[in-house]
Amino acid sequence: MAVTNNMEVTLVEQSQSQKEVTVNEAFARFDAILNTAAIGKDWTAPPGSPANGDVYIIGASATGDWAGHDGEIAYFDQVWKFITPKEGCLMWAADQTALFVYSGSVWNLLVDI
Repeated sequence: MAVTNNMEVTLVEQSQSQKEVTVNEAFARFDAILNTAAIGKDWTAPPGSPANGDVYIIGASATGDWAGHDGEIAYFDQVWKFITPKEGCLMWAADQTALFVYSGSVWNLLVDI
C-alpha cells in the first residue's frame, strides 16, 4: 500500500473496500502527534493500564510492547502504535515540563519550563 512521505499514513486506494478503516487510522495517527503532549519521555516500558490517546516518547533499551522502538513516539489506540519522528518534530513532555525537538537521531531539550 502507498503511504505519505512524512507521517507514513496509509493512502486510500481507488477500489479499496472499508475505506473508513484506513481513514480512521490516519486520523488517529494525526491526533497522536498534532497539538498534543506526551505524558512522558524516556520511558522504557509501557504503562500497565494505558488509556486510548495516551502518548509517550520511548527511551533507550525499551522493553515489552515497546521493544525495538527506541526514540519513537508511542500512542495507544486499543493497541500500541508507533510514529518514527522526522527531523524537526516538536513534542511537549508533560512529566519533564519541557519541549523537545527531534534532531533526526535524538530528542534534544528545546525549552525547559
